[in-house]
Amino acid sequence: MTVPNISLSVVEKEWWKSTIQDFRKQIVKNPRYYIDASIAGKNFTATSLQANVETLLIDEREQIYNLFLEDESVMNGKVVAHLIENRPVPKSIFDDLIDSKILINGLNSLTPEQLKTRLAEVIGEYAGAIFPYLYDLSLSSTNSRRSRAGQTFEMLIEKALDIFGYPYQNQSALGTDFYKNHRIGKKVDLIIPGRNAYEQRRTACGIVSAKTSLRERWQEVVEELNRSNVRHIYLATLDDGITANQLELMKEYNITLIVRKSEKDSKFPTAGTVDSFDTFFNKTVPHLLGAWPGYVNV
Repeated sequence: MTVPNISLSVVEKEWWKSTIQDFRKQIVKNPRYYIDASIAGKNFTATSLQANVETLLIDEREQIYNLFLEDESVMNGKVVAHLIENRPVPKSIFDDLIDSKILINGLNSLTPEQLKTRLAEVIGEYAGAIFPYLYDLSLSSTNSRRSRAGQTFEMLIEKALDIFGYPYQNQSALGTDFYKNHRIGKKVDLIIPGRNAYEQRRTACGIVSAKTSLRERWQEVVEELNRSNVRHIYLATLDDGITANQLELMKEYNITLIVRKSEKDSKFPTAGTVDSFDTFFNKTVPHLLGAWPGYVNV
């Protein structure tokens, strides 16, 4: 059997990276596709979200993720099959294993149970032999999932704003010139009610950043505040590991956290700088928009 390398060459690594990306583009759809597919036929209204906006932001997010995983599973199978069929070393290893484990005495010589055992041996040995490829595939999938998790969370917040009928503008609508002119980085995901309002009176607007998890990344938001001269920001997160010490530091920088209701009630029931998602959409946003009656983005 051809002896596998314990790592991929630079050329092979680049080919594999490009191949994975090509298959992902062909098979895995963009986050908005899965959002639309998941909520199709479901009667999300402003009234239903007023009762519990987390049915969209959190419960639906799990369904969306499952739809994505189905396509990612298909992609993984197809890209590994492509690897076996098209790269000399992986193909040689596969052929040698099939010949030595299964075809050496002919298929008719094996009982069904023996065939299953041999197939398990082939799969196990082959997975070990091409582990460098599988490792890079796993890393690529992990990075893709992290990026998609953040994008999906942001889009679900936007979807909720749409259903409520609240005006806002996201990064795409604000445009690169807006971010450049106001020295705002990409940590600001959307502005309520929009660009024109911000340019008239930024202190009366809602500046929102969304992060599925925080760890130390909330400090990037602090840097954003300092650089852009934004006095306050709403930081929406699904992170359930926020500590009291972190909250005190965020309070010093005028960051209001938006978290699950269970997180708010259990850990920060009296904290004025922590809102639940329900409070944010039902009270905070309407209060912000009270300063902009009849505002429409153009």
